[in-house]
This record gives sequence, structure tokens and C-alpha cells, in this order.
Amino acid sequence: MYLTEILKHKTIEVSIRKNNVPLEVLKEKSYGLPVRRSFKIAISSPGNINLIAEVKKASPSAGVIREDFDPVAIAMEYEEAGAKAISVLTDENFFQGSMDILKKVRGAVHIPVLCKDFIIDEYQIYEAAIAGSDAILLIASCLSIGQINRFMDIAYALQMDCLVETHSNDDVEKVLETNAGIIGINNRNLRTFIGNSLCLS
Repeated sequence: MYLTEILKHKTIEVSIRKNNVPLEVLKEKSYGLPVRRSFKIAISSPGNINLIAEVKKASPSAGVIREDFDPVAIAMEYEEAGAKAISVLTDENFFQGSMDILKKVRGAVHIPVLCKDFIIDEYQIYEAAIAGSDAILLIASCLSIGQINRFMDIAYALQMDCLVETHSNDDVEKVLETNAGIIGINNRNLRTFIGNSLCLS
């Protein structure tokens, strides 16, 4: 239910944004952007717990998580506590996030920032790049193998890393057929937002 509604709304909102600001305009803005911080290197330090801390105001299942939401203060606390990277929810309708929040967080910390959204169109990848994201999330259950590979190629050309997220055994099998360099496991069923969706043997 949740995933279906989110993707339905995401398709509409991306279409509206593309009509307001064409893709070609975003591509032009993406030229000459500042050097990015390596998300992959940051979370790959051997012998350590390389924590990706999340900045999230709300979710469909929990509602508003924190009323006194100060994303910059939260991100700075994460960094001070030793987080290796920060994930920022940018979906507005269901998670009350935004690219503006990502921009502010990216400008306040010195560690890589990942854009966490339901990416279904290359347009969103350019939006993330312009906002300053160092990496993007690609959700395997929302994309085909071809889309995953294509979106990774676009992100890499923009010097961003990709975290490809799986939620089921089928997702894992799908991602293993791609060129993904970073694979994540989210033990939550996106259609119901209930945990324990993926049991590993």
C-alpha cells in the first residue's frame, strides 16, 4: 500500500517539476559542480562500525517523528558522535523532507551526504547533484535492472556514489545482476512498512 501510493505520487510530482524546469536546464546547471565527498570510502573503513545516520522528520507509518526538527543541528550531532555519512530524506509528501534540507545539511557537515528518496527518473538524479548530494539511494524494488544500471551511470558521471537498497530475496537476486558497488539491506517491507521482510540464511 505505502509503496504503491508513494510511487504514484512521485510520478506526478516529478512530471510537474519537469514541466516547470526542463531536464536540459538541470543538466546545464550540473556542469562544474564542487568536488564531492566519497560516500563509498567513508563507509568502507575496515575494522570500524561505519554508521550512516539518518535525518528524517516523518514517515508514513510513524507520522511526525520529531516536532522540534532541526536538521542541521541533528546532522552536526551525528558527525560529532562519529557517523561516517548522513542520509537525508528529501521526499516532501510522505516524509516532510526536501532538497533544501539536504543543501543545509551538506553545508553544515564535513562527511558525505546521501539523498534518500524514491528515485524513478533521471531528473531526480540531477536534482540531487545540484543540491550537493554525494550519493543517491536507488531502491531495487522500484526499478528494473536496466534502470538501476542506467541511473548508476548517470550518478557516476556526476561524481556521486550509489547505494542500491534491497528489501527481499528477489531484490538481492536482481541487484546481483547489476554493476552495483554498494548494496544495502533494509529489513522493512516497503509495501506495508513492517520489519523483518528479508530473512538471511
